[in-house]
Amino acid sequence: MSIATDLVLVATDPTTHKLTLSSVDNDAIIGGAHLLELVAARRLAVEGTAKKVRVRVLDGSPYPEPEVEDALARMRDGKTRKASDAVSRLGKNGVQNAYRRLVGAGQVRDRQESILGFKLRRYDVVDIVRREDLIARVRGTLLQGLPVDATSGPLIGLLQASDQLKLVTSREERKPAKAAAEAVSAGDWASAGVKDAITETQTALAVAVFTPTIIATTSS
Repeated sequence: MSIATDLVLVATDPTTHKLTLSSVDNDAIIGGAHLLELVAARRLAVEGTAKKVRVRVLDGSPYPEPEVEDALARMRDGKTRKASDAVSRLGKNGVQNAYRRLVGAGQVRDRQESILGFKLRRYDVVDIVRREDLIARVRGTLLQGLPVDATSGPLIGLLQASDQLKLVTSREERKPAKAAAEAVSAGDWASAGVKDAITETQTALAVAVFTPTIIATTSS
């Protein structure tokens, strides 16, 4: 499984069966997850700063996780892209593809509901143990000082980068969790490549997702 599928599993509410990511562009967050995974795997590189952030392919060979491979395929033309373009391409149909993988793995089950004549797709969390384990590992690191690992570290980095720590913390826990997440991103728990990937993904997501949102808000 991938960082994206872990994120979507965590963000699927077992009670409402809805995705609880709260962003103007959820697929862009999935694009950030794929970017983080591919940068850590030395498949993509993020270069530059601020509005000049660019993403390019280092290794376009097939990737073992199908939803990540689908994302990488859209970058194989060899072009160096702006962060917003790269995140958009990587995240195209991202939520849908992540759910397809989770359904195939038996971790969630999809079904349709009809409300006022409109058909809505919902997802039952089947692998509750896996979801609770992911959340417990993230919360343990952020709020109890437990060691970070190769699964929780990138997930924490992505939750911080996409402003989604609210998925695993209460309002009262948000401030200490954010401080802990920043420490995780800067810590020595992983290889330099993974730490760089988290930092670079945070930079790319800031340019691709939050800057347009701020501009739209201030101009309205």
